[in-house]
Amino acid sequence: MIKIGVASPDLDKQLALLKYYPEIIDQYFRPVVKTAVALLKGGLRSIAPRDTGKAVSSIRSSVKGKGVSLSGSVGFGSKAWYMNIVEHGAKAHPVNTGSDVRSRRGAAKAAARGDVGQAVMVNGQWVTMRMHPGFGGRFFVKQNVENQQAGIVQMFRAANEMTLKAMEVK
Repeated sequence: MIKIGVASPDLDKQLALLKYYPEIIDQYFRPVVKTAVALLKGGLRSIAPRDTGKAVSSIRSSVKGKGVSLSGSVGFGSKAWYMNIVEHGAKAHPVNTGSDVRSRRGAAKAAARGDVGQAVMVNGQWVTMRMHPGFGGRFFVKQNVENQQAGIVQMFRAANEMTLKAMEVK
């Protein structure tokens, strides 16, 4: 998960005041959070790795809360639990043996060749391995955030300005 935050003393003062006026945040920031979440979700859909399509179909987003508790999130559903590993990579590690996903005939052929270990699908081919060699992260979520960040920051700046105007004492 990548979390984006903004911090400054002026913002802290503004947030303290806005606790008493949550409707101002909802009026100016909720639409921006919804738009930012939609942009991040769309960007993630376009650059996420596609092997079976399971990961892309599991992308979820939500906007929750009210007032200063307003938050948005974008991520993969539980069907694609492995996407965190694809994002950050994996170190070399032993492969736990367990049920063999090959057919009985395929398992018998592997045993006849002397293959010992777990059957794992790699690039469309069944291979038997004891140690997974690991792999580097793809960092596509990070790339998506970086691609969208400038536009999202600009939208939040505009919402901040409108909020400040709404809070002016006249």
